[in-house]
Amino acid sequence: RAGPHWHLLRLDRRDQRAFAAEWSHLFLQFRPGDLAHFEHSSKHWLPPAADPEVWHPLTVPPDSLPVHDVVLCASTDPQVHRDRVALVEHLQRAGIEVHVAHAFGARANALYGRSRVVLNRSLAGDCNLRVPEVLLAGARLVTDEVDGLSRFGVRGYRSPEEAVAMVRDALAWLPETHAAMTGTLRRWALRQHTWQHRVRAVLEVLGLGEGKNAANDAVGGVRGTVVRELHCPG
Repeated sequence: RAGPHWHLLRLDRRDQRAFAAEWSHLFLQFRPGDLAHFEHSSKHWLPPAADPEVWHPLTVPPDSLPVHDVVLCASTDPQVHRDRVALVEHLQRAGIEVHVAHAFGARANALYGRSRVVLNRSLAGDCNLRVPEVLLAGARLVTDEVDGLSRFGVRGYRSPEEAVAMVRDALAWLPETHAAMTGTLRRWALRQHTWQHRVRAVLEVLGLGEGKNAANDAVGGVRGTVVRELHCPG
């Protein structure tokens, strides 16, 4: 099927296999293990990515101190995110104050830059966009262990108790340790996890171009064919 556009589609799992069979290439995001549900000759996981022009360290005076010890930028609707809310409450009972904000983009990046730790909790065991966003922002990420997280050089917590221990450890870091660790992870993300890298991977599978220039040219819109992404909600 021809057409110069990129189409995002969300389907229930019972419809996904039949739909995927209609296309030459299948790209999945968030949970690499979902690829096992599809019998497809060309199936690929696209890890989440972020834009370094949006997510970057803040330029602040050397004597500036973070405003928050721990920040969570995410929805905390208890009807939808019960586990996330329970995690925040567990940390607070342990004496760790968590600043919660429903923020995205530049506002979230500013909060990351003014916090010592950024807390993340996936919705459904998914390696979500918060992972590369926080790394590119140069912040210290504490997130849950999910399939694909190791691709980012990060180890996650497996229980609320582990989350408390990881947050306390991060809060104890000296400023120079924080700068060295977050700087290393940011450089890794810049080499592997921007949207240019994802577009380049798609173009290589489709045989439409190779190298950095082709990916940069195509970031504004994948060209030459229809690519459909199936999101597996669970």
